[in-house]
Amino acid sequence: MSISIFQRCYNWIAGITTPSWLKILFDELQTVIVSTFLNIGKAYLDGLEAQIIKAQESGLSSDAKWQMVFNWGKANIPNIRDSALNLAIELLVNLLKRRSFMKVLA
Repeated sequence: MSISIFQRCYNWIAGITTPSWLKILFDELQTVIVSTFLNIGKAYLDGLEAQIIKAQESGLSSDAKWQMVFNWGKANIPNIRDSALNLAIELLVNLLKRRSFMKVLA
């Protein structure tokens, strides 16, 4: 029985191995990209937290404070989904409340 051309092609492709230098390169690139994204995310959350504290100290109404923080968040990452930004703000407000940095934002 002969092997079909498709089976031979599949076996040939399955037998190809990636060079180790390419695997190492992709691993290093992935490490750099992930650490960059983590640093960007941390800087964004730190800035959002600072904006929440600034809003708390501003003496504005609760809605104005929320809008101030939300607008800052949208200005710094315009393509963030509103629901994700709302969640981040809520989590940071609750975290700051537990840390007693602020009495009430909302």
